[in-house]
Amino acid sequence: MNTPPLIICGMHRSGTSLVAGLLSACGLDVSPESLLMLHQDDNPTGFYENHEIVNMHENALVRAGFGWDAPPDAEPAPAWDRSVALAEDARMTASRYRGHDTWGFKDPRASLFMGFWRSLFPGARFLVCLRNPLDVALSLQRRSGSSITAGLALWQRYYEHIERDFDPAMDMAVHFDVLRRDPQGELTRLLHGFGLEASPDQVREALAMIRPASADSGYSLLAARAHGLSERGADLYSRFLDRSGPGCTTLSAREPLAALGAGFEVVKNQGAWMGRQGTILVDGSKATGTLVLSFNARSTLLGSSPTGQLSLNISLDGHGETSVTVTGDKPEQILLGLPQTGQRTLTLTLRSSFASSPCAAGIGPDPRILSVNVSGLQVVEQPVAPLQK
Repeated sequence: MNTPPLIICGMHRSGTSLVAGLLSACGLDVSPESLLMLHQDDNPTGFYENHEIVNMHENALVRAGFGWDAPPDAEPAPAWDRSVALAEDARMTASRYRGHDTWGFKDPRASLFMGFWRSLFPGARFLVCLRNPLDVALSLQRRSGSSITAGLALWQRYYEHIERDFDPAMDMAVHFDVLRRDPQGELTRLLHGFGLEASPDQVREALAMIRPASADSGYSLLAARAHGLSERGADLYSRFLDRSGPGCTTLSAREPLAALGAGFEVVKNQGAWMGRQGTILVDGSKATGTLVLSFNARSTLLGSSPTGQLSLNISLDGHGETSVTVTGDKPEQILLGLPQTGQRTLTLTLRSSFASSPCAAGIGPDPRILSVNVSGLQVVEQPVAPLQK
């Protein structure tokens, strides 16, 4: 087959199956019926994948010592186009689409093979599916138990490959959140962008597949950064937001707060109980008002409240300081004014006089049993005086 394909790619758990289903309903042949992958528990509506192409990609990765979850570096670019066997397999699979001028396939692994497919079909076009990196990492964690850090790193590796081969003149991108918020607008944009014609009945069938969402995931780029997304990864996400249509402008102005989660385990240091430092990133250029932190102390080992007091000191970019004392597991709050001066870093430092219960060996306090949870992070409108230098 000489007609170039439309290839749907992007990181796993980014809505590639949904997008493939929409375009399939609108007339794109995503797989011969005999090769269509069946649905599974983690994707009950179907993958819309050609299992022959998926296996071809995965086998090529494995033979080279990689895998879908351990892809090669983006630079230097893998020389897939030098593999005669891979090219023959791809041409054989493409030949099974005979009789369909509008054809393509969906496989997140295709993100790693964009240059290869363009070497076979110079007119091949790619539709890149995008989703907040933290949403992707959390989805992978729920499915396979992988860590958020690993999921964020994997997200970045995929989009480094995509960035290398993405052609703005031919390719498009779509954001999962925007597609669910404005399904008709986004589907129309994609159909027009790729020159696909769909009847009103086909469009109605496609739109019926989408579960609308009135709001986005709630995770900002700042939240992804707070959980470990690198500066390079954040830059990649911002670039693809810009390529994903006008509906993405609101995603850059989300709630500008990001907590690092539960977590300041108290550790022993030279005979004194000291807390590790944690940070909360605050983008004051996108919200002003009052930062509200809610927190409490709890024994993580015993499931009960410890005795004593804990001082939580907070400084803004190293300047100024305010503190609060926590007694037992009584919830406390602290309010901080936010100056409108761009991204700031709040540093939280714990100093504890809690007496923990003896450890099992009976030799004294166990430094693992005390934690402080910071939650309920939000901005409210009533202003308070910002921390001063």
